[in-house]
Amino acid sequence: AMMEEWGSWMDAQLEKRFGPELPPLTASTLNFSRNEIGDEGVRAVVEYLKEREISVQMVKFFKNSIGDAGAWAIGQLLAHAREPVHEVHLSHNQITEQGALSIFEAIVRSKRYPYPLERSGRRDTQGMTPIWLRMEYNCIRWSSIDNRLEQTGVRWCAAESRDGWGPKDNSPMVCMHSSYKNQKLDGLGVAALMGQAAAAAGSS
Repeated sequence: AMMEEWGSWMDAQLEKRFGPELPPLTASTLNFSRNEIGDEGVRAVVEYLKEREISVQMVKFFKNSIGDAGAWAIGQLLAHAREPVHEVHLSHNQITEQGALSIFEAIVRSKRYPYPLERSGRRDTQGMTPIWLRMEYNCIRWSSIDNRLEQTGVRWCAAESRDGWGPKDNSPMVCMHSSYKNQKLDGLGVAALMGQAAAAAGSS
């Protein structure tokens, strides 16, 4: 309900500014950090952007209780937005290996990353740069999906900063913050573990 209200409010703001016919819009930053909007909230935001063909360069969803369904929705945004997304901040959520894989698979399938960078910032010899992804402090056991990540064909690296990626002459698709291995695996929580057990029982 909260996100529906947000959608109606946004529509009113956009109509005030641009009239009933929206031109192609690009938002520099969409920041929902620390709002506990969860998977449903993320899905509502992604649907809103898709329906109105609004592109976003930087998406901030950290600390929002987002799980794998929300991660999947983010993957759809990365793959289908009118213009490539430049940065996605998803740290401090509940995303597991499955959600991480769905994001990487969407990036690979879209064939849109690395993307051409027109403003200032580091580019490779073809003028391309990777999407910057922050996924630390989720529930991702990276070691258990190494092989599957490799199978996706994703070219990625880790760096301390947005422009720290390599190799310099051939941009990877994704650059993750080098803290990506810091995950809250011990703090999965009883509810999450029970949910996983129920899901496993349901699928067997």
